[in-house]
Amino acid sequence: MTDSTRDTRGAEDLPNPPGSHADVPAASADQDGPVDGAGPTEPGSHRRRNLLIAAVVGGVVVVGVAAAALSGAFDAAEPVPTPVASTITLASPTPTVAPIARQPISAFEDALPSTVLDLALTAIAPQPTLVAANALEGYRLDYSDGGSVAVALDAGQWETPEEAAAASAPLAAAAPVTETGSVDVGGAPVGIWTFSEAADGTGTMTWTNGTALFHATGPAQTVRSFYVAFPL
Repeated sequence: MTDSTRDTRGAEDLPNPPGSHADVPAASADQDGPVDGAGPTEPGSHRRRNLLIAAVVGGVVVVGVAAAALSGAFDAAEPVPTPVASTITLASPTPTVAPIARQPISAFEDALPSTVLDLALTAIAPQPTLVAANALEGYRLDYSDGGSVAVALDAGQWETPEEAAAASAPLAAAAPVTETGSVDVGGAPVGIWTFSEAADGTGTMTWTNGTALFHATGPAQTVRSFYVAFPL
């Protein structure tokens, strides 16, 4: 027989049903995070997590900026290539006046230039002094820049280099020798040159090239340049 007597204990005396919220202790006011995985995250926890993420991101940015700065510093430190030196050759001066017209005479006379640097041939005539020194042929040539600069050239040819050298000796001795050297063609010596400069600034250059002899007079520096540019 079932006891019909009802349990008159108060509700507060009944045990809590399993799984009810009453089994979870209430979070204290000082507790920010969830307890045992229950309930939403408190605002203070969000703030700390955001600050932590910001600090990490900021550190990455600082490292990135530092790396870029170091990379730029190393790039700037790279040596700058040294420019390759180049040689600039100035064009030779050319005459401002036209040389005289010439008629073929001989292989030697025809080979004598009508222009040398800025000097043009203004006159050509036989040179009896050279012929008297046993030259096969001899000529006197006058060159001018069309102004005040002029060079006079005696040019002759002999049968042998020895005869040409012998004929050059008295011409070179006519003025004190300032300098002398070897005339080379293709790396081989073919004669001797001598240069003399007077107190008034005039100069003479005498040189032989095989069987040919040349004797130039004029302004000292012009005569030196004339000899260097002369093709024979």
